[in-house]
Amino acid sequence: QALHVRKPPPVATGSGLDNDTKNLGVGVGIKRNRKAQILHRFSKPSCPVELIQLRGLEQPPGDCSCGYYALSFCRTLGRACGAWKNGEGPTFEEISTELQDRKEYEGFKAKCLEELLKVSKAKRGTCYPWTEGDVKQGVLELVYQEQLQQSEFGKKNGVSEDSIMVLRGIDIQALKTNHPPLNALERLKNALNRLKESRDGGTFTILLGGSIHYMAIAVSKRSTLEKPYTIVYVDPQNQPIVGKDDSALKDVMKGMEFRSWIKAGWKRDKIERLCMDTFKGVNMLLKLLMRYFTEGVDVVGFFLNMNLVEGVLESYKSTVGNWPKEEEKHRKSIGVLIVRRLFGEDKVIKSDPSPTPEAYLQRLESWSKHIFPVPVIEANVNGLVRKAGKIPLNVRRSLEAWANQVIEALTKAGNSTKDIAGDKSAAGDPSAKSRNRLLKVMQALKEILLQR
Repeated sequence: QALHVRKPPPVATGSGLDNDTKNLGVGVGIKRNRKAQILHRFSKPSCPVELIQLRGLEQPPGDCSCGYYALSFCRTLGRACGAWKNGEGPTFEEISTELQDRKEYEGFKAKCLEELLKVSKAKRGTCYPWTEGDVKQGVLELVYQEQLQQSEFGKKNGVSEDSIMVLRGIDIQALKTNHPPLNALERLKNALNRLKESRDGGTFTILLGGSIHYMAIAVSKRSTLEKPYTIVYVDPQNQPIVGKDDSALKDVMKGMEFRSWIKAGWKRDKIERLCMDTFKGVNMLLKLLMRYFTEGVDVVGFFLNMNLVEGVLESYKSTVGNWPKEEEKHRKSIGVLIVRRLFGEDKVIKSDPSPTPEAYLQRLESWSKHIFPVPVIEANVNGLVRKAGKIPLNVRRSLEAWANQVIEALTKAGNSTKDIAGDKSAAGDPSAKSRNRLLKVMQALKEILLQR
């Protein structure tokens, strides 16, 4: 879907970088205007990485085809940046000119739709998403993207999975609460490793998907340059968001219409929340790519920490807290849970904030029912730990401490209420059953961690 611009947002001057990005280099903000091919450029004398945001063909209001724009951008970036050799090849301005070639884009999109309509006809599509109307609507659905990349069409047109990797769900909150895309992250890690170790350099591209938008990234290495690594970012809406803090991103959103979303019945505050999550996720990824080349950051480990520690454990800590100790009986804690909803109003659940065993169990039950249900913990936490390769030490230790804490608390609750340890009087108690299941999942997590 499209993020629609009503008017250009205010232009950042000076470094234009937030606190998390400043340590990576001094940025030079280039004013956003019709003629500027480079929207933003960040570099630092001692940093081997240069980050560039280029202008691309701008997606007009009412157009839902950001996925096709981004896929086309990836194809162009792969071809243009791949031509860099020994410091030679197209300039950034020349690449931006290629990215803005409307005839090139429209011809590519027409080929994509022609291919998808052939598939629709072969499937005798009578239901979503394979009706003729669905295909012509212009949204790059997941099944369309897979069809285009995994078929012979992808090889012939330079958009195969070998040419362009896909990284979806880049939104900050999605990365903290959903199951991370481990396969895509492993592929990204391997591509970065190969590029770093290559003597001759190279380029790979990423089709980047947020909850409501698609973007394109190219990562290149030119071994003969003083700054051998270049990261190029292109947004179909040409929003200059790179390195901006929350306040600056909110200013950007003030100039955005979200026309197709609001027309479809979405509330503006919900779309703004999703948009902010996407913007922050993009900045996080760009910073991570730079940190990989400057610090050797473990890419997969970074996302595991974000999901398990910053997501699950921080949510537990801020809404449930610890099983109260004697000396903490008079300490107050937060007793409000907010369940975010895309449709309808957010749900606010108030629980007993007092630091007592009974209140702790009430908060734990609310959290494991509304925020991280037990089946989600079992699939997203236990399942993720089973599937992941190397678990960072800090993540392992945090999970072990959390599992021990919850097991101890539920065991104490069972000893005091006799509702977890198999007492027959609790057999029909839904709360007891829920806590008993959570106890088993926590015990299983502890066992998994011991086996790793």
